[in-house]
Amino acid sequence: MATALPRVLRNKFPDAVIDMAVRSDFHDLIEWNSYIDNKIYLGRHEGFRGLVRLLNKIHKAKYDLVIDAHRSLRSRFICTFLPIVSKVFFNKRTLKRLALIYFKLNLFKKVDLNMIEYIKPLAKRGVVYDDRGTEIFIPDDVSRKISGLIGQKTSATGHKKLIGIVPGAQWPGKRWPVEHFTRLVALINRNVKATIIVIGGPKDTFCNYIAEGNKNAFAFAGDFSIIESAAALSMCEVVISNDTGMMHVAEAVGTDVIGIMGPTSFEFGCYPYRKNSMVVEKKMWCRPCSKNGWGPCIRFGKRPCLNNITAEEVFAALKTYLAEGGTNP
Repeated sequence: MATALPRVLRNKFPDAVIDMAVRSDFHDLIEWNSYIDNKIYLGRHEGFRGLVRLLNKIHKAKYDLVIDAHRSLRSRFICTFLPIVSKVFFNKRTLKRLALIYFKLNLFKKVDLNMIEYIKPLAKRGVVYDDRGTEIFIPDDVSRKISGLIGQKTSATGHKKLIGIVPGAQWPGKRWPVEHFTRLVALINRNVKATIIVIGGPKDTFCNYIAEGNKNAFAFAGDFSIIESAAALSMCEVVISNDTGMMHVAEAVGTDVIGIMGPTSFEFGCYPYRKNSMVVEKKMWCRPCSKNGWGPCIRFGKRPCLNNITAEEVFAALKTYLAEGGTNP
């Protein structure tokens, strides 16, 4: 969601040196971004020593401006010990989010995507959003590799149209049931002339179960890196996904999504944004119940916001999307 930020900065300051620091496991999201001069990576498990190393590196660079687009404990530590440097901060709207989660009190008068919220603090410096969305740069060799791998596995179906399925999510509370995904894939297999690719991480072995028994469905669980997964999603006409990072990756490579949304809320700024992307959700008084799906379900753990969404409802959204012609080649 922050990949629009370097681009709009470059638009305003074409001759500036623009560096970006991210956690090393998100390396693929910025490594080939031509708007960024220097990519700085912090290992996920480097701990306090790694944080001090990063702080020293930022000190030595003598930046004119530091943008904290995360407001995490790590980024707050960095900014606290940069007393001389000019800084701007992403507004996480923490109190409003807590009021909505715990008291169901909606204090949001206007809701913008986090993509835009990251840019708002720079308005006084003339930096504005350019309506071009998020973006991830995929190297040509990666695109060729993934196109070849998927082509080898799916060529027998005879269907050029690709539909992507992303059934995983970091937080269990955001995972639509595997049996629902299995039924959805069966419905697509019987009714749509398309090849289905099910993409997940190394631990998402349920991807194989979802694709099993459907001749036009193929699982790629743990087979791809983030940038390779992005390349695969860029080949799809549409991606059906849980509310997870790969949903945002799909949009960043120009693919519409059908997002299956559960315990979170539009007010948190992380919903699909592309014009033809769609959302399937249940309007319930108890939503949102957590900021990212980690919290326990107050409905006796039954998670009706997700579990009560049927495969037929998601398939109906897919049919509507396809009937309207989609937007991708």
